[in-house]
Amino acid sequence: YKMTSTFSPITNKVYRALMKIVVSSDNLDKAKKSYSYGTLCTISGVSAMSNKSSSVCTFENYNLAYEENFIDFIQTVYRTNSDKAILVETKLDELDNVTLLRILTVLDYRDKLLFLEMIKNASNSTFVVRDVKILELLTRLATRELLFSTFHFLSNNITICCQPNLEFPVFVNDFNDFETYIELAKQSNLDLCDLHVKY
Repeated sequence: YKMTSTFSPITNKVYRALMKIVVSSDNLDKAKKSYSYGTLCTISGVSAMSNKSSSVCTFENYNLAYEENFIDFIQTVYRTNSDKAILVETKLDELDNVTLLRILTVLDYRDKLLFLEMIKNASNSTFVVRDVKILELLTRLATRELLFSTFHFLSNNITICCQPNLEFPVFVNDFNDFETYIELAKQSNLDLCDLHVKY
């Protein structure tokens, strides 16, 4: 499959043929039975919601405080993927007008332009991406819990599913690969915890 831009819609059939780890936000429980997995989270390993106290921790000062850490981790994994194209599943084509306006309200000018360009090209929910700026934007939307995506890094066989509460399930084909990603998470001041081996 030859890409013609940095953000190219592809059919679900092509998407499924290209992915090496069969994971989507709709089948996480099934994927956990098929692959080794862990959870990318904050250093404490405790979710935002379970660690939240109304006087100490709010969504804004918790999620936004860690946003750059998650973006840094995704950027680093992209670089270890030799900056090659990745597969992305995100429900851009299903966003309603209220959600679109909410997203545009929280983005800076540069990200608004990029997001509008992505919406213009969103004929379905599966894409080939080869621009780290798009990954940064999608990660930012996930940490702000506005839009969740699944990233398939094909060169290094890792899939990251953005989920609420800054807890992103991470799937690999080979459990030994977690050594690399644990170190990369530490470099981003994050943790890769709750590891499960699939033999």
